[in-house]
Amino acid sequence: MNKIFKTTIVLVVVLAIIMTPFIYSKATEEKPYIEITKDMTNYEKDKTIELTISLKNMKNKISYIEAYIDYDKEIFEEVTSKDFSNSLSYFSYSNKANKIVVEFDEDTEVTELCKLKLKVLDNIEDISTTKFKVSHGNCYSYNDDKTIEFGDVTETFAE
Repeated sequence: MNKIFKTTIVLVVVLAIIMTPFIYSKATEEKPYIEITKDMTNYEKDKTIELTISLKNMKNKISYIEAYIDYDKEIFEEVTSKDFSNSLSYFSYSNKANKIVVEFDEDTEVTELCKLKLKVLDNIEDISTTKFKVSHGNCYSYNDDKTIEFGDVTETFAE
């Protein structure tokens, strides 16, 4: 009886040692997220700021993406679908809801979602405290029948 108990304990310890790296790597695996990068190269010339909205750490192909944008309408001109550029098959923007929607016929690998040119209103001088936010983002995969939600992300315009 004592030998069986010792053998069982040794097996449990060995299994725990073998499984630890696998459990740890899954637990620390970084989740997909949305990233906003800003390019203020043309700000001095024409008061525009180009934002790139990207998906990071996406390991799965996706069929559908939606997210909402939030920006200060007292600082920037109203965003319309013409302010976006991308190379995706179906992209739409609703300026009433400030909602971005991208759909694909089949699961597709996506890294860059879009670029957005924000134009600062003529009478505005200081934008250092202004923020741009992407929120309630999620994507769906037809193949995996899985929805992934993204955390909110905010970019400031301090130079």
